[in-house]
Order: sequence, then structure tokens, then C-alpha cells
Amino acid sequence: MAQSFEQLQQEIIDRAKAEIKQARHDYDQGMNDCKNGIYDKWFRYHRKDDGRAYDLGWVFQNQTTQNETVKFIRG
Repeated sequence: MAQSFEQLQQEIIDRAKAEIKQARHDYDQGMNDCKNGIYDKWFRYHRKDDGRAYDLGWVFQNQTTQNETVKFIRG
């Protein structure tokens, strides 16, 4: 059965919403890890966006936290 343009458009919108939700989660995870003084290499390198959202959250939080020493962890 052929797919209508509206169905295709809705699939694209749903996919974009899911990606935004994941990016927000990763950003928040980066902020939380920074607050706890860790940088999770496994989490960062196993993301669809190559860890961009995680890094942005981590760096943003570090403007306040200003970690002098960070524990790098690998899963």
C-alpha cells in the first residue's frame, strides 16, 4: 500500500521529536556528570550525535562548577 505524503511527513516529525528528546536527555546527563566531577567516555562516544549534546551540557555546567580535577570513566 502506498504511503501518503502526510504519513511520510508525520514519520519525519515523530523522528525529529524523538531526536530532540534524546538530545535533551544527553545534555542533562552531561550536566549531571559535570556536577559529579566525572566525564563518561562510553556515554559520550556511543551517541548518535557523537556526544555533541553530552559535551555541550558538560561544558555549559562547567562554567558554574569549574571542575579542577575530573574522573574520566569508561563503561
